[in-house]
Amino acid sequence: MAKIFHEFGFKIRGCIDKQERIFASVTRNGNILINRNNTLKDTPARRLSKARGKFLGAFMRYYKPVTKVGFPKTDPTAENVVSAIAQFMKYNATKGVITNNSNGDQYKFDVATDKLTLARAHGDVPMAEGLTLNKETGKVVVTWGAYSGADSSERNKEKVGVVLIPDGKPLEGVVSLGVAKRGDNRVEVPITAQGTLHAYVFFYVEKVGSSEQFFKTV
Repeated sequence: MAKIFHEFGFKIRGCIDKQERIFASVTRNGNILINRNNTLKDTPARRLSKARGKFLGAFMRYYKPVTKVGFPKTDPTAENVVSAIAQFMKYNATKGVITNNSNGDQYKFDVATDKLTLARAHGDVPMAEGLTLNKETGKVVVTWGAYSGADSSERNKEKVGVVLIPDGKPLEGVVSLGVAKRGDNRVEVPITAQGTLHAYVFFYVEKVGSSEQFFKTV
């Protein structure tokens, strides 16, 4: 897991591999920079670390629209501004497997889907009750119970986020943001991928907050 710390109040720097000195930096506007110490000897371990860093950067860029709404962008009580994608780095880890090493190093990386956090509870945005998620032919259907609180007129405007990640293909996920609102009590997400999907559902209000995420493998 990347270790995040403030650096001059301008960016977040995370250590992807301390031994190999591979770092990921995230600027205020969410740009991702992968930095490495080029004075180290070229070793299999270092090549693996470089490949892991490249994958992590690609993964964060792919799901940047999700992290922008699933994580708080700023903490008004903090001395420094922390970007949403930097917090995403802090909360998640990746796992890598060498799949072929016969003609040069070839790596295939995946994410620990059961540990992946795409949205975390922040602000006053509750998770829906009675949420169900099922895979049907050509689509995933998500339903949830109606909100009955006194503030239902405002709650029903809260948007729904759905992310579907095919098993073993983390950079081919389907992202659905704001297609439905809480008051719709249902959303359908078209899919073309066959096989197992790892699904994440959450509710959010842009620039305000997010509910905790619902996770299910289907």
